[in-house]
Amino acid sequence: DELRERLDTSCSQVESLERQFTACTGYLQDQVLEILSRMQEVEQGLQDMADNQEISQEVDHVGEQVMRLAMQRQSVSRGANTGMGDDDARELRRELSHIGEELAELWTKVDGAEGGLEGMATALDRVCEELAELRSASGAEPAGRSAGAGAVEGAAESE
Repeated sequence: DELRERLDTSCSQVESLERQFTACTGYLQDQVLEILSRMQEVEQGLQDMADNQEISQEVDHVGEQVMRLAMQRQSVSRGANTGMGDDDARELRRELSHIGEELAELWTKVDGAEGGLEGMATALDRVCEELAELRSASGAEPAGRSAGAGAVEGAAESE
């Protein structure tokens, strides 16, 4: 009888450990998926930052072109007073057309970067919310236990 009770107790403990192990495994798999998702978001964020830097450099380049064109326009204006500058005026028109095309491309890139930044902000908001939830949950846990451990034990007990 005593041996049977010990055996039953041992079997119950093994079953309990199996449930806890299953719960821990499920919890860890969920955490791995969450980490992978966040890594993809970070990678996208880094790509968006690189795109933003490229856009910034293009904006600087366009600004330089605008300054150069302003100087050429002044030169053409002065040349028009003396009857010179038809070639300069044609060149200025060509460059203005080229800059117009570059500005259109730049606006498209800026719109794309803006969308990427909005996505990053949304992801960051979600991470902040999760951190706040974890902090509040860890404050409610007894000393020495983490929120993750409590979630795993809670999942094991519900089975």
